[in-house]
Amino acid sequence: MEDTSAENARSLAREALSMLGQRRWDAASALAAVASVYARMASAMPEPKPAVLPGSRTPPAADSDVPDLLLKAHRSVEQAGGRMYCADLANALALDAQSLAAELSALFRRVGITRPGAGTLPVPGGASRPGYLADTLAAAIDAYRSLTAPAAPSL
Repeated sequence: MEDTSAENARSLAREALSMLGQRRWDAASALAAVASVYARMASAMPEPKPAVLPGSRTPPAADSDVPDLLLKAHRSVEQAGGRMYCADLANALALDAQSLAAELSALFRRVGITRPGAGTLPVPGGASRPGYLADTLAAAIDAYRSLTAPAAPSL
């Protein structure tokens, strides 16, 4: 059975092509039509479900309090196998490597997370390069979640 959101997207795309083929449009009108169809496609897509991060010790409901950069970095590092060099992560996130490193370091400091190995990952041949582990990013995510989690009642 085919995904209904994919069916909807294809239907809207056919409609857009039909609209463009039936009329003479100037560039602004064509762009407005494409934007309108795109907006309808986006609204037809189902709402994404929150990701359950492996190793998380707190519920994902508090993700609104976790910095988006941290969530995106963790997702990218997980997809890369659990470890990723800083330059590769910056490239995956379309960011400058120095800015990424500075921002993630500040986020880690805020919740008291330190990176093992002084933030470096071994490179074949015995050297090392700056990088990130998925476990470290997951620990920071959990720490941000616990900042806003309600305190457990004392007995």
